[in-house]
Amino acid sequence: MGQSNVTMADHLKGHLLVEHGDIDDNVHPVESLRLVDALMKANKNFDMLLVPNMFHGESGDHALYLVRRRWDYFVQYLLGVTPPKNFEIKEDRPPGRSPRRRRGYLLDFTERNLPRRACTMKTFTLFVFLIAASLEAGAVDSGVAMTPPMGWNSWNHFACKVTADDVRSAADAIASNGMKDAGYTYVNIDDCWQGTRDEQGRIRPNQKFPDMKALVDYVHAKGLKIGIYSSPGPKTCAGYEGSYGHEEQDAQQYTGWGFDYLKYDWCSAEKIYQRSQMQEVYNKMHDALARTGRPIVFSLCQYGYARVWQWGVAVGGNLWRTTEDISDHFDRMSVIGFDQDGLESFAGPGHWNDPDMLEVGNGGMNHDEYTTHMSLWVLLAAPLLAGNDLSKMTPETLDLLTNKEVIAVDQDAKGVQGRRVAQEGPLEVWAKPLADGGIAVGLFNRGESGNPVTIRFKDIGIEGSAKVRNLWMHKDLGSFHGSYTAEMPRHGAVLIKIQ
Repeated sequence: MGQSNVTMADHLKGHLLVEHGDIDDNVHPVESLRLVDALMKANKNFDMLLVPNMFHGESGDHALYLVRRRWDYFVQYLLGVTPPKNFEIKEDRPPGRSPRRRRGYLLDFTERNLPRRACTMKTFTLFVFLIAASLEAGAVDSGVAMTPPMGWNSWNHFACKVTADDVRSAADAIASNGMKDAGYTYVNIDDCWQGTRDEQGRIRPNQKFPDMKALVDYVHAKGLKIGIYSSPGPKTCAGYEGSYGHEEQDAQQYTGWGFDYLKYDWCSAEKIYQRSQMQEVYNKMHDALARTGRPIVFSLCQYGYARVWQWGVAVGGNLWRTTEDISDHFDRMSVIGFDQDGLESFAGPGHWNDPDMLEVGNGGMNHDEYTTHMSLWVLLAAPLLAGNDLSKMTPETLDLLTNKEVIAVDQDAKGVQGRRVAQEGPLEVWAKPLADGGIAVGLFNRGESGNPVTIRFKDIGIEGSAKVRNLWMHKDLGSFHGSYTAEMPRHGAVLIKIQ
């Protein structure tokens, strides 16, 4: 490794400092990054900072602020996904190969803008190497939500009627009916659990949740995790006690009880803050959670305001709502789900777009429509949070929620969100690349009558013939040349894998 240049990091004490050599040292940037990644994983008790020579002054400080809490995230795109907006990264040339240039759109640095000029590795030891991971880092650093969270949330079915017994029943069901084996992990209490604060300002549960610690322990004893809900405003959406002015206390209380997940809902914060303060507000709770030392999934619920997908990861979000609330109606679900196209570049391991919870099994849609709902959500790499009464599910609903081949699309290690690749009126084709080289494809009929829907293999980069498997049916359909067509009922979907 090259000589250290730590002038920008003199104020850091007790940190492990590493400097990458210049490009002229003939060290390939990707190999160097892998080396540093290994060092990061081996030295979890240290901060680590890599300082490019060209960085100094305000722009360097801003870059450090944005990157320091997101090591795993940056490793991901630096090894081949997308560099940030405003940058062109030119890699050095491996033997016998031409330089490769990649442009990408990952984060919007509007408020903390980096230099608006193309940078090469000779002048910029690579943005890749300005990385600092701190002990206060955030959820991506702690390894949570590396795949989209799966579980259950109380709101869609129980709303404010939810009780501790309902939560226990949900945990019992998940642990015994196959949902846990399929990957469902989180049992999340939504709004309406809060009581009053004590004389020291500590939040207490209401009479429906007489012993929160005992409830948390009960869920953990099932091999599951548990989530809780609050708002940055003085009141939650249902008018219960929010976290305004008590962020530090509430973070300590939630983690003291043993919670693993926090949904943080904007609600009455609208009356206290300007939307321009939203990032600051969410970052405040994230930092409070980080100081507890407990890994906790941080779910931002602010309905897609202010293009949250562009900054959610920078404030510690593991998932962020991209829309207003879903409802148990095909038209509403359909608009929300299909409108996610174009947001795929903002999702990945540790940070997911959230089109809201599942309505499967709540009774407002038919089987074909729920199949569309589930098929689309897994292609979107969306969090899968069931919202029905798990104690009273039909076998049909359980099958929809626990099909392991379908869930594998959502939980795929590649961590890529699917996108629309073709559309003809109400007929749509969506595709999601998978870690094993296959491609998950959804054929959708949003229309009011049956119609055939065709995937042309060239639309997903395949020439000639390919094998097709129906994931809902667990059935190999054979080899097809150039395209595959399925007859689709009104509001229906087929989910296939092409390889």
